[in-house]
Amino acid sequence: MYKEIIDRLIKIGNVRKPDNQLFIDNLKQIMLEISIHDFLSTPWPRHDTYIVSLSADELIDLLKSMVILENFIYADGNTSSCSASIFIFQLLREKDYELSLIALDWIIKYSNSRYLPFGSWLRNPFLTFRKRKDRTLDTYIEVLAKKREIRRKKAKDHETLMEQQQVVSQKFKKHKKEKSHLKKDSADKHRIEILNKMNEMSYTEKMIFIAQGKYSVDFYPVSLSYIPQNELKVLDDNTLDLLLDKLQKTDISEWITLKNLIVNEIRIRSSM
Repeated sequence: MYKEIIDRLIKIGNVRKPDNQLFIDNLKQIMLEISIHDFLSTPWPRHDTYIVSLSADELIDLLKSMVILENFIYADGNTSSCSASIFIFQLLREKDYELSLIALDWIIKYSNSRYLPFGSWLRNPFLTFRKRKDRTLDTYIEVLAKKREIRRKKAKDHETLMEQQQVVSQKFKKHKKEKSHLKKDSADKHRIEILNKMNEMSYTEKMIFIAQGKYSVDFYPVSLSYIPQNELKVLDDNTLDLLLDKLQKTDISEWITLKNLIVNEIRIRSSM
């Protein structure tokens, strides 16, 4: 969007100190050619592909020109927290961290802005770098170290919390598994007791017990489904009806065979 202007600013910014008269005159000429407030105070570099293609050295020279332009326009330092220079500095830091520290040192010395080059990046009051009177490269690095330490502590606290939650989860799963085993063992023991009791019964008594009991037919071994035909004829109508009702709910083939025999027996009795 500003390719020609950017190239000129890079060329102009290749100076050690911003007190060179030619440097100042060239910048003032550019101020007359563009909408300077939009150029300085909006984050257009974030979406500018040409800016991204610049080398780290070119970005430093561009930043120098941008910083002094802001000083001309905003002499009181009351610049925008979305200044274009902020995003150019971020790009420089991503491309070459060491060079970004050199640029930072230059900006600290010569910029009047309250926001350059970080914007409102530090939110904790005791870390707010821009409010410190001793703004130097060393204090900036000190602030970064404190911020990194806060991030590390948060990450460690999060990791500890995750570990504690995992321990609690494992204990819960273990307790649930043990409880399930106890419940199963108790149910198995009860089933064995009932089957032992049924071993002493006749076929007829077993069928009556199943028909009147609280368990489904799947609770009992399928061997009990093989009832002799003559034993089936001995069962009363009520027992047959109760058995049929329970057998309707099974999908085990042996019990289904018994169900068909009972249906046939009920049909025979109804026809008599």
